[in-house]
Amino acid sequence: MKWILCLWVAAIGFGQSATLRVGAAKVDITPAADALPRNYLGILDHIHSRAIVIDNGSTTAALITVDAGSMPDNVWQAVSKQLESELKIPAKNVLLTATHSHSIPGQPAGPYVEKIVESVRLAKQRLVPARVGYGTGVSYINVNRNIIDPKTRRWWEGPNYEGPSDKTVAVIQFESMGGEPIAVYYNYAMHGVTVGQLDKVSGDAPGEVSKYIEDSLDDKAVALWSSGAAGDQNPIYYQQTYDLREIRIKDYAARGIDISNAMPPGGEGLNKSDPRVAKRRSS
Repeated sequence: MKWILCLWVAAIGFGQSATLRVGAAKVDITPAADALPRNYLGILDHIHSRAIVIDNGSTTAALITVDAGSMPDNVWQAVSKQLESELKIPAKNVLLTATHSHSIPGQPAGPYVEKIVESVRLAKQRLVPARVGYGTGVSYINVNRNIIDPKTRRWWEGPNYEGPSDKTVAVIQFESMGGEPIAVYYNYAMHGVTVGQLDKVSGDAPGEVSKYIEDSLDDKAVALWSSGAAGDQNPIYYQQTYDLREIRIKDYAARGIDISNAMPPGGEGLNKSDPRVAKRRSS
């Protein structure tokens, strides 16, 4: 993903150009509390669609990240079509991604699409002369999640501290010609499962990291998370599937279902009023 971002920027002709202009914006896409699915108990934190629009004088592109579990094809089709017709941003120049938080329900396509488009619309309205830079750093908040159960000698999801894990944070930074921050587009490999219970709406770790970056820049910039190769990468400090495993197995067993060596559905089969569950989820 990191080298793809660089190739993408280069391929559509954006670089240190005197005509380069950049704008960024974010729009709240948190669903109404009374519209949540039955298994949701409320809203833990607000979620957003964040967008960066880049213009070099001859063409325009958009980087969009949405606090969502995934990005359905019908949403991509609707968003890219509207951006092309209304904002003259070619679909081939649109990169639309989800943060892959596991704590966000699906939303009605119509209003959802409009809010994503609105974030791009606002970003385009804020275009200013800008420059772009790229760099990398490291973060140690992820861990490989493939372990061998010591009892069964079979696979399970849990922290494997010796397993392969890419700690690289790749960053594209946009700033005004005067050095004021406009936007940050960063890439990291980690599942958004710190909350991970599917009972309260949350942007999870990706949302919180973006808010932290924005706050550290005095809310003068918008920070967009893009997910790296996170298929086997979980947060290192808390993994609900692993840390609540024994309680979850007993809850399912009481209903006649054996998940002792299977990946359980996230957020289901837990008695959330159980003090043992509450303690582990708040620690």
